[in-house]
Amino acid sequence: MDFSLTPYELRDFLEDAGIEVEEFRDLSEGLRGKVFAGLVEEIIREDGELKVLRVNVGPVGNFQVVTTSPVQVGDRVVYAAVGTVLPDGTEIRKREIRGYASEGMLLSEEELGLADRSGEIIRHLPPELPPGSDPLSYLRLNDFLYDLYITPNRPDLLGVIGIAYEVAFLHGGEVHLPDIFDGRDGDFRFPIEILDEEGCPRYTGRVIKNVKVGRSPDWLRYTLNLVGFRDINNIVDITNYVLWETGHPLHAFDLDKLNGRIVVRRAAKGERILTLDGVERQLDEDILVIADAEVPVAVAGVIGGELSSVGDETENILLESAYFHPPLIARASRKLKVKTESSRRFERGADVEMAPFASHRATHLLRWLAGGQSGPLMDVYPRRIERRIVQVDPERIVKFLGSDGINSETVRETLNRMGAKEVEPWKFEIPSRRRDIETWQDISEEVAKLAGYSSIPDDFTALIRDVGDRGRTIYEDAVDFLTGRGYYEARTYSFISPDKAEKFYPEPIRLANPLSEELSTLRPYVISSLLMALSENLRKSLIGARLVEWGSAFRDGERVEMGMVLGGRRRPQYGQPERYDYFDLKGDVEALLEYMGLDYRFEPAEYPFFRIGARILSGGREIGFIGEIKRSIARLYDIKQTVYAASLSLEGRPESALRDIPRFPPVFRDVSFIAKSDVPYSEIEKIVSEIAGNIPYLDEVVLIDRYEGEPIGEGFVSYTFRLKFVSHEKSLTDEEVAEAFEKFVEALKSRGLKLRS
Repeated sequence: MDFSLTPYELRDFLEDAGIEVEEFRDLSEGLRGKVFAGLVEEIIREDGELKVLRVNVGPVGNFQVVTTSPVQVGDRVVYAAVGTVLPDGTEIRKREIRGYASEGMLLSEEELGLADRSGEIIRHLPPELPPGSDPLSYLRLNDFLYDLYITPNRPDLLGVIGIAYEVAFLHGGEVHLPDIFDGRDGDFRFPIEILDEEGCPRYTGRVIKNVKVGRSPDWLRYTLNLVGFRDINNIVDITNYVLWETGHPLHAFDLDKLNGRIVVRRAAKGERILTLDGVERQLDEDILVIADAEVPVAVAGVIGGELSSVGDETENILLESAYFHPPLIARASRKLKVKTESSRRFERGADVEMAPFASHRATHLLRWLAGGQSGPLMDVYPRRIERRIVQVDPERIVKFLGSDGINSETVRETLNRMGAKEVEPWKFEIPSRRRDIETWQDISEEVAKLAGYSSIPDDFTALIRDVGDRGRTIYEDAVDFLTGRGYYEARTYSFISPDKAEKFYPEPIRLANPLSEELSTLRPYVISSLLMALSENLRKSLIGARLVEWGSAFRDGERVEMGMVLGGRRRPQYGQPERYDYFDLKGDVEALLEYMGLDYRFEPAEYPFFRIGARILSGGREIGFIGEIKRSIARLYDIKQTVYAASLSLEGRPESALRDIPRFPPVFRDVSFIAKSDVPYSEIEKIVSEIAGNIPYLDEVVLIDRYEGEPIGEGFVSYTFRLKFVSHEKSLTDEEVAEAFEKFVEALKSRGLKLRS
């Protein structure tokens, strides 16, 4: 598409449009004005593999360069002058090699960042590039690289065409689609049968005969390398190139290795397939496969099979471009433990109408770069997926957004620029690529984007409508208390991916019609989605975070609870440990429960998601848990640091923990007793709490010391508690305190604890 933004303006524009730019890089940085086309004019000396060359760099000058790469007089090469900074950060300096001065360097594809490996083989340039000319455009390096984070609900942005549509929508302009071939050179066909119409509503195939398999041209290889793909051969490279161009995956089969026909079906239990990564995988009935008349030849939407792959001897191919049911692809990807660019797109939801276009585009490139003759597009589409129709109420949208600059014409313009078609007054057919548009609220978001979020007022009175009067919940009070202790309140989706949900609960609740596979399961605990927010914070900051959220969780129904997570490096503070630990979280939970006037205690317990954990008890019932998240689960959330989490289910509103300060002075007594060291402290705490509740005037019991060693003896531990006696009616006499203290000590002895003298 045509637009006037500079690369830097485009970066900022994408950010403003809600597309996060995780990395932005000028590919020519360090190379521009330092790298030139050179001509090897003379081999001055040869010393074994080492060659001393004179390289003509046109108006830049003639330079002596030392290399060990194969090179001949007359070769066009990539010459890097002294001062060049390579993509890996290496700076080229004038140096001496075996006594020979080297004024610069001849670069390989690997050194230019254009290939994973090239050894010491220097990159040769075509003869039409004269000495001294700039080779960066030819090398695809006179460009910029954008690494974008695409949210799960926008699979249309997983291809360059989808991003172009988004820029055109927001910036204005027309998208110019690339050249395609929508015809035939002959009537070449191959039988296609779909046995699982739910798993594969649409499958297109095209036979292309007499192709010439070989190495892809430089521009194609370099472009693929810049997006992380290794070039294989021209056939496979074209399918990968079109995947990135259109966002729609394709696959090429060696036609002569297929038996009889293509069958799209579920795998039989125990069937096996050798996949392209060299691994033999066992299949089951949950996995959709592409098979021929005899055996599976690919795992649908995930990975191809080795036995039907395109190789140097391939002459005829079958080009597949299909649409597969997202949950089925995600399930297969998880079961087989293989994640590909193809599965990533299909499980989020590809565009069913892009399937034939992607095939036409790939056919155009194949006929150009591999030769051959194309048959007709065989389009098997038994279960037609109709475009979504949305009824739009412009007045409701205008009122919802609350901006004077937005009216019904703004809403109509938004829909027109999106490519929506008005089938009836204010009833619009949504383009198939926009799977995220389902309701009028989704339309409202697009209107706000087009109008600019800055146009939406930040006056809350313009946004809140008929909320009504309501009291605060116990969770709101809890969150307010924790934010005062340094927590940030988070708001996350109630939906997570199945692989994450299953780590917390064996049978999570799946959605019937999810936005994407990554948001297809209801969270079993608030912490299971809160960890995603923590991961995002840790990924973008050098310090850790403490997050709290309350909301719905779904385990055998819906319930409300509060989650707390923390981890990573704390803000530098004198006297504090460098990183958050378990006792930070435990202290926050204790402070919260005391603030709410709740009695509590902790008991060791095992949870499938904790490395070590404890249940939290109050009033004789379990109200939550606390512990350290297993490292394997943290890695699933892309968290490398140790993470701690707690969950609390709070009910009602307890009596206020505030009490009048006693007018009469307290009296303190200390008591020490010995217990076996293998007895958990939680058991000791439970005994002390039960006894304290029956002792007159005993207001508080606090652990002040724990000791192991001589003269106590091995296998035992000493605990010292400070007892606080007080009365709100009178000053206590020594006799009253002594009587209450003795009663407490005797109760301890009766429970098997030995008094330490």
